[in-house]
Amino acid sequence: MAKKQETGKELVKVEVIPAQRDLSKQIVQAAKNIASKAAKFVSPKAPTGYRTYIESQDDLVAANALMTELATHIKTIEAKRKELTQPFVDGKKALDNFFNGPKNELQRWLDDLKEATKRYLILVETKRREEEEEAERKRQEQLRKLEERMEKAREDGNDKAIARIEQKQQELAEAIVAPKTAAAELGAGTGIRKNYTFRIVDFAKMPDTFDGFQLKIANESVLHKIANDSKGLAVIPGVEFMEDMTIVVQTNKIF
Repeated sequence: MAKKQETGKELVKVEVIPAQRDLSKQIVQAAKNIASKAAKFVSPKAPTGYRTYIESQDDLVAANALMTELATHIKTIEAKRKELTQPFVDGKKALDNFFNGPKNELQRWLDDLKEATKRYLILVETKRREEEEEAERKRQEQLRKLEERMEKAREDGNDKAIARIEQKQQELAEAIVAPKTAAAELGAGTGIRKNYTFRIVDFAKMPDTFDGFQLKIANESVLHKIANDSKGLAVIPGVEFMEDMTIVVQTNKIF
């Protein structure tokens, strides 16, 4: 026979029987009665923040007896509270265990895919940056060679060659250096939140202040603020600013 699958509703069944309700009423009424006894000690002579004041030996004995009664009732209330709420505590624990299993498993997969997405984005961005740097290096090399040809053409007084070289120099200078690798595009419902952080690489090189902020005597929140305000572009001796990212996923209601 197939085992009936729990839905979560079966995990908590708590009934408050009439006897428990009556006991609760008794506890509340007893507390009111004892509190009314304590109210007899209320006095305008009590110091600020307090309500009661003892003026005589008789008051002292009566107050001490009442303190025992108060402490006993407090202990009784707490014990009964634990007794009556324990089924709810156990039920909540059972429900937490029931739901946390699948939730934690899905959370692990979500965190794993977020990290994989982040690694891929960094990989693509790094490759594009390297391609841009290589393309720029080649352009600068071409411009250097054109400049050599230009010097030769000027020495020879070759106006036509000078004009052609100037045209090529202008085209190279205005050319947009674009990487071959396409930029990564996130799917619908997924985005990026940029974070900026820092690390102190040489405390001795740090200036005492930066943009009005005290650096060496302030806590790290100042450097975090500078990192975020400047989007990681601030230049401070002894401090390295870095960019990080968080993958943000949109959620939809499914139940």
